[in-house]
Amino acid sequence: TNNPKDSPTNNPATVALTNNPTDNPTNNPRTVSPTSSPSKSPTDSPINNPTTSAPSKSPTDSPTNVPTTSAPSQSPTAPQPSKSPMTLPTNSPSSTPSKSPSTTPTSKPTFDPDTHVIEFEFKTETTTVTTTATMKSSLSLANLEVPENEVARKVFFDALESSIKKTLKQSLLSNQSVLDVRVNSVKMAPVDQRRLLEVILDRLLQSGDGSVEWESDMEENTTVTTVTDSDGKVVEASVNGQETSVSVNDNSELVSIFVSTEDITSGIVQKVSQVMVEATTPTTGGGTSSNVFMDTFQEIVEELAESQSAEVSAALTALASTVVVESAQTDLEQVVSATQGSTTETSIETVTTPVTTTVKIEGTITFSNTAIIQEQLGDFANETELAIKNIVCSGVVAQSCEASVLSLNGQSVTTRSHSLQDSSNLIVEFKMELKAICSTSVCSDAQTISNALYTQVTGKLLTAIQDGSLVNSLKSAVSADFAGLLANAIASGKFSEFVAPIRTVLSNWYPN
Repeated sequence: TNNPKDSPTNNPATVALTNNPTDNPTNNPRTVSPTSSPSKSPTDSPINNPTTSAPSKSPTDSPTNVPTTSAPSQSPTAPQPSKSPMTLPTNSPSSTPSKSPSTTPTSKPTFDPDTHVIEFEFKTETTTVTTTATMKSSLSLANLEVPENEVARKVFFDALESSIKKTLKQSLLSNQSVLDVRVNSVKMAPVDQRRLLEVILDRLLQSGDGSVEWESDMEENTTVTTVTDSDGKVVEASVNGQETSVSVNDNSELVSIFVSTEDITSGIVQKVSQVMVEATTPTTGGGTSSNVFMDTFQEIVEELAESQSAEVSAALTALASTVVVESAQTDLEQVVSATQGSTTETSIETVTTPVTTTVKIEGTITFSNTAIIQEQLGDFANETELAIKNIVCSGVVAQSCEASVLSLNGQSVTTRSHSLQDSSNLIVEFKMELKAICSTSVCSDAQTISNALYTQVTGKLLTAIQDGSLVNSLKSAVSADFAGLLANAIASGKFSEFVAPIRTVLSNWYPN
């Protein structure tokens, strides 16, 4: 039919819509308690409403915190800025620098990047050879009485060994040392291990003259140093710090010359003999029983006796007061047992130096109408030389710059007499020598550099003559009062030709 039915085909889910929420939630919450971490993004609106509906537009009637004073101050609490700085600056710089300049350069000198430099390598080799030698000697004793007490005998031998060792240490060369001293026998009786054989004990206990045979282990260090340039040539050689003029090809050759075992051991034996003979020579005014070795021996015996019993101490004291060491003997031709060992250290040093060409310029300066007297010619030459150097060398690009006066009126400054005929006209002959730095290793630009340097140097000196700087500098010289003597002076200069084209500069300057 075309007309609708009186009732819906299906019942609706609810009979009627309600405007109020239901008593129970439609769905149960997923969790009973809140999660342990916040949600990944904040909510769009605050959870709690703000405490006020809108911010206040006016301040509160009273301050939030009570001020420290009952009423606000009528003036600002901060003081007005001062009209002058808190610390006044010093009126003048200090007379001394805050730090003293170093006495040595902090680094090697540097050169302009366009400067060509040459690097030289120097190899330093230092070989130290240690020679160890065992040699024998003897001492002659008078009034020798070996103690009966075994402990006293041992201390007696210890005192002899210590005395010999101390005597050697005090007088050996700085590169020599004594490693050990051993007394082998007294009156030809062995005393090894400090034990005396019963069969010779009676003989040893007898009082009389005797001898002590002893041996020593000696050591000598020999230091050989060579410096070789980049071409392999030895340019410096020394042995134990002393330079030698011996010509060698390398370090090993120098070692073989100065460090032979035979020569060193012979030197050790001779030195030990010399030391012991001098130590046992009677002291002047002290009698035959007084010498350096006996003084050392008695001193050591007394030191060792202090730690012994009364019996031993008494025996040692008696022995030290009676025995006399009269002389020392060393066989200079003895066969010495020796060994050698060596170590070598090598270092390389690179030295950088610029390539230079020497520029020499000679010339004359004539001073007319001067009143220089004969006695002042020496000072005048010195001051003129200094003035030329100060003018020429200031600001010149050169590794070195020197100026010297050669003669006055044709007479050498080193041999001039005081008999110049006319000192009112003084012709000063001078020479300048400069080392110009090249820009190539073979200095192929030497001509160009020399031309430029010549122009610069002669131009500066010419200007000083023309504007009066040269004469003025001489007037202010401290060595003599030249101001009045040069008041009417006329200076002219002439420079030698140096490079093509020939350049001759003449100039006259007349003071006002």
